[in-house]
Amino acid sequence: MKPIILRSLIAVLALLFVPGAFAAEYGTPEEAKTMLDRVVAAVKADPAAALAKFNAGEDGFKDRDLYPFCVGSDGIMTAHPTLLGKPASEIKECGRQNGR
Repeated sequence: MKPIILRSLIAVLALLFVPGAFAAEYGTPEEAKTMLDRVVAAVKADPAAALAKFNAGEDGFKDRDLYPFCVGSDGIMTAHPTLLGKPASEIKECGRQNGR
């Protein structure tokens, strides 16, 4: 499995366990799984186009608190709504926004 696919899988699967994900303003585990399937298909079809869609939140790749993020083999965020280009090692309190 390609590293970008594996990282995308891990990122979306992590969203399944975000506290409060069952409230209406948050995506459900089923919705996260559906997005994960779409992420895998998009990356397999065209990795560069997939990253562009993830970063733009296009084609349903941003839904409430659900979005894919990717980290390159160099440790740099290659897909994220706000942390694009940042080293993943510098990210603290991931998933701890809005009091969650």
